[in-house]
Order: sequence, then C-alpha cells, then structure tokens
Amino acid sequence: PAELIHDNRRPPRALVVWTGNVLANETLTLNGMRVTTPARTGFDLGRHIRSRTSAVQRLDALANVTDVKRSDIEVPSPA
Repeated sequence: PAELIHDNRRPPRALVVWTGNVLANETLTLNGMRVTTPARTGFDLGRHIRSRTSAVQRLDALANVTDVKRSDIEVPSPA
C-alpha cells in the first residue's frame, strides 16, 4: 500500500498513514505531486519498517534510483 505522512488518523482504504512533522526542505514536487526528498524518505523507511531485512532492501532500492547516500539520511548523534 501507499504510505503518507498525514494528520488524519482515519486514512482512506489501502493507504498507510504516519503522523509527523515534515520540514519545508524535506519535500519537493515531482510530476506535480508533493513528495518527500530521498533523504527524508530513507529516514522514514529506516524508522518505520520493522523488518531489518526489508528496510535494508528498500533503502538499497531507494539509493539505486535516487543516488541518496547514507550520510544524507543519518541523524547526527548527540555530542
């Protein structure tokens, strides 16, 4: 199913909805549709996919089609 970041807790059928804050620099318009950047998409995949194997497979596929790097996705650890 398609996945959206949305504030409506009752999603339409066949959609998975996550709530969260998306910063202005974490979106772009692609073919007239507002989508998250590859880095934000990778961040969300890493934190929402429960199966490590599935998460790695999806992140690898994302990296292959967008050229996003691990360093683009990583959250700096606190000092």
